[in-house]
Amino acid sequence: MGMPLNCQGQTVFVRTDPGGADAAAWKWRFWIYAFYLGLLTLAPYQPSLRTLELLQRSNPLDVVLDLIYLSPLDILNNIVLFLPFGFLLPMAYPARFGGNSANHLVRTAAAGLVVSACIEIAQLFLPGRSTTINDLAMNGFGTLMGFRLASVWCSSHRPNPVLSAGRKRKTAGVLAVLYGLVLSGLCAWPAMRNGFQTWEPELPLLVGNEATGDRPWNGEIREIVLSEGVPAGCGWKAGIPAWEGAAGGHVPLLHFRFQEGRGDTVYSRITGGAPFRLAAAGLEWSEGGSGIRVNGETPLRNMDSTDFVFEPVRRASAMVLTVRLRTGNPEQSGPARIVTLSRNTLERNFTLAQDGPDLVFRVRTEQAGPNGSRKAASAPDVFRDNGWHRVDAVFKRGYSGLYVDGRPAGRCLRVPDDYLPDSLGMGGGRLTVVLFWLAALMPFGFLGSWIFPSRWRWPAGIAAALLFFFLIRSAAWCFLHQPFGF
Repeated sequence: MGMPLNCQGQTVFVRTDPGGADAAAWKWRFWIYAFYLGLLTLAPYQPSLRTLELLQRSNPLDVVLDLIYLSPLDILNNIVLFLPFGFLLPMAYPARFGGNSANHLVRTAAAGLVVSACIEIAQLFLPGRSTTINDLAMNGFGTLMGFRLASVWCSSHRPNPVLSAGRKRKTAGVLAVLYGLVLSGLCAWPAMRNGFQTWEPELPLLVGNEATGDRPWNGEIREIVLSEGVPAGCGWKAGIPAWEGAAGGHVPLLHFRFQEGRGDTVYSRITGGAPFRLAAAGLEWSEGGSGIRVNGETPLRNMDSTDFVFEPVRRASAMVLTVRLRTGNPEQSGPARIVTLSRNTLERNFTLAQDGPDLVFRVRTEQAGPNGSRKAASAPDVFRDNGWHRVDAVFKRGYSGLYVDGRPAGRCLRVPDDYLPDSLGMGGGRLTVVLFWLAALMPFGFLGSWIFPSRWRWPAGIAAALLFFFLIRSAAWCFLHQPFGF
């Protein structure tokens, strides 16, 4: 760095290579940058051979054209992405990379190209990522620019005026608060995007198939209940309480018991509720008249307007769909529609379906899309045993969960864990959630650590980050009635 020399009463600076304590300080900065570099370039962290299989079936000319993708924004992004690499590497390892000689320049550029090549090769195995030759070239150019900036920094760097300890603490505290507010707003964003604002009115309510007739479900149903709101007590390691009594804002809107025993029409039995009927030509009843058999050929369809169901559920952006059922075939897929409020296979408000032995719950939101398939809750092996089950599909502003026989089944979707990383292009796996929170909390912990004396800095920073994390998660649990923890 810059070393002051006193020459006849004047202080001048001469260039010295960073080393010792200075290099040690730059090393941890370099490895933190490497963590964020991997975070940005290797998402969604779910390797697959699908891209390689597509390349093998492609025309060689098409493959070459795919490897050359020119976009001004993409070029700028790749230069900026590796500029810190070229700057931090010689600062962190001055003996091997830090100097003005051509040898050091070549070593730094080679290191940047090797890292870039590894990333591009890894992206061949990552669905949704693309590998291009110009990315490699622009990453190398960014590395060279960073190396030149490091040389200028070491040649002309002057020591900054030393802030008092009190002013450092105040500055760090203000920055930590500002960052915390931004991160809190970012975590609340998925809840705002995952209400029912995008629901469409007048979609038909169907049991056993889509209106298009190409998603048949075969099985038996004894009861269907559709309710506005989420019951009190729904959450982490907790079963779904009975809906009767409308406790905790859980208001039943439809209740089919299928006890008519004959005919082609079934009625919703809600005291004081609006009349609502489902009908299907040639409706088949179970033995004893308690329940119906569904073969998918002719789905039950509403005979009355769904507005009185649509409006309260849309306003609440919360619902529970309860179905007592038994599958007729553990292997049917599509997913095969059990209960759906949809126009066709591509547009729906919600759908409860079977996909092989698994149970699937799709809900239309801004983030999940008009088909609800971008973010869908699922529970594996529910239909493996061919037995009777009570299924509860629960949704409230981004919390989407399935409960089978009163207990949580499969992995619930939670705000912000399963929505925010996906919104940022990181994917939606468990590893993604962990890496997202680690990346999001590190700056807060770093800023928070500077509020405390140096000997307490690291433990205080970690404690501040953990406390902030649990505050955010507690707020999500309190306001969204969602499970707490991973």
